[in-house]
Amino acid sequence: MIKRFHEAYPRINLSLHDVLAEQINQMVREGRADLGLSVPPSDTDDLTFEPVLEDSYVAVCPSGHPLLAQTAVAWSQLAAYPFIGINRLSSSRQDIDRIMQSIDERLDILCDARQIATVGRMVAAGLGISVLPSLSFRQIATDGIEHRPLVEPTIRRELGIILSRRHPPSAATSALRQLIHDYE
Repeated sequence: MIKRFHEAYPRINLSLHDVLAEQINQMVREGRADLGLSVPPSDTDDLTFEPVLEDSYVAVCPSGHPLLAQTAVAWSQLAAYPFIGINRLSSSRQDIDRIMQSIDERLDILCDARQIATVGRMVAAGLGISVLPSLSFRQIATDGIEHRPLVEPTIRRELGIILSRRHPPSAATSALRQLIHDYE
């Protein structure tokens, strides 16, 4: 998507910030970012959200792990194994904790890592299992780790464009926004 934008608008420079959802919201709110790509903001008084796609969660396991013998993994099964958590402030981690609480199960958290790549390396090393959004797994897909869809419950999460209600989008922002909506 970034490559397509650069090819269409070579004179426009993009600045990308890989930050947590609340930081994205704050940056858009304050005008430090023209748009954000994230989960729906909890406070939409000054932000708009335009859905783009849905994602789901997957269990991430070291190759050869018993859970990989199944085509899908129930959330309750995660409690039986050491767990490598992601940043407690991330929207994904908040979803994971909420889901586990709703099914009255507790994760056996070995440790938390701030970066998804670190989670992937720890799982590949056999230290435990984890849960990631399926789109995030694509970033770390490598030898030594595999994933299965999580079910019971099956959770879908929307991802989309966040814009400020107070700051009208520039022509460049509008072009990027359209490219995101049209992206396949």
